[in-house]
Amino acid sequence: MEIESPKTIKNRLTVPLCFMVAMCEGIDVQSAGVAAPKLAAAFHFGSTELGQVFSSCLFGMFLGAIVGGRIADAVGPKRVLVFSMYVFCIFSLGTAAAEGKGSLLAMRFLTGLGLGGAMPNIFAMTAEASREVARSLALTVVFCGLPLGGAIVSLVALLGFSDWRAIFYVGAAAPLIVAPLIIIALQESRTFEVMSLDLSAANTTELAAAATRRRGAMASLFGRGRALTTLILWTASFLTLMTLFLLINWLPTLLIGKGLNREEASLVQIVFNVGGASGSVLAGALLDRHARARVVSWTYATLGISLALMAWLHVQLTGAAVIALFIGAAAIAAQAVIFAIAPEHYAVSHRSTGIGAVVAAGRLGSIFGPLVTGILLNGGGSAERVFLQLLPVIACAGLSGVAMVAWLRPPRD
Repeated sequence: MEIESPKTIKNRLTVPLCFMVAMCEGIDVQSAGVAAPKLAAAFHFGSTELGQVFSSCLFGMFLGAIVGGRIADAVGPKRVLVFSMYVFCIFSLGTAAAEGKGSLLAMRFLTGLGLGGAMPNIFAMTAEASREVARSLALTVVFCGLPLGGAIVSLVALLGFSDWRAIFYVGAAAPLIVAPLIIIALQESRTFEVMSLDLSAANTTELAAAATRRRGAMASLFGRGRALTTLILWTASFLTLMTLFLLINWLPTLLIGKGLNREEASLVQIVFNVGGASGSVLAGALLDRHARARVVSWTYATLGISLALMAWLHVQLTGAAVIALFIGAAAIAAQAVIFAIAPEHYAVSHRSTGIGAVVAAGRLGSIFGPLVTGILLNGGGSAERVFLQLLPVIACAGLSGVAMVAWLRPPRD
């Protein structure tokens, strides 16, 4: 029997390790939404202030995705990934120690920088390590770590931790446990290692030319026929993540506004995340069977119908949980599909940059969703109104998603 080399074994560990990183991110991203009712009571926040807390982290994630993707193409995605994990570990602890609005916003922003730097690199490394016939499934499996992490933090809240700070301690503990595993067991990008060897062996002229190619961020995003592809990917990601993070951060509060108590809202949030994990894996499996336009169409249609039902129906716990299952499955699957398809459209040497830009576009949308929702609720808007106002956004996101899979083709490098 042939013995696998250490590099082959590490390559097989890429997907489960990247899944664990996504789960750490899911714990921290959803911690503020789960802690929101207790945060509001502790700091005497209204809806507008809570929206600012949510969006400060998301703005940090937007900047982190841009910077993290570019730096990874220069120093290697594994190094950036490990550094990012320690950043959001440290500042999640800082969030738990915050004593006022200013320090809380600063800690959430800095936490977001770390979270944003991690996401593009786990997708780039998963795409490289996966076989082409199962790449979409591998990418969506990794992405489903995000909702499962959210389910964990919702469970922590459901178990009755009286102090909101405990939720952020869990968010800090997760990367502290996983980061050493990444250092030991995750294989660095093979493409980056080959490029590094090529650069070290090149003469001065070749080195300068290679460096120029590696710095060409605009060319990697818009050159060689990628302009339309990049713009459509950005649009779909912006609108979809705007909706997803609005739901991640505000769903418990919106459900309380529809008459559920806090424990019931936390339980529904768990169902939302479990549905998201299941939906993303199912979507990835279907994508690898090339039914892409149909998968995207049904995903966004399910999301729109489910949100309309949540708005129009007077639901108790069981009804809210069933509808939230479909909302979570569709919303998280929609974003998973975008992240699964994006790597196909960028050269391997610039993949972290390309994915980072797509993630950053989504993060920009995710800033607006929670912030606008806070303003609407503070102005007397109802939960039903918020759900209904998402429907035009979902329609536009769905059109962008269908365009992405039906008409765009990966350009030749």
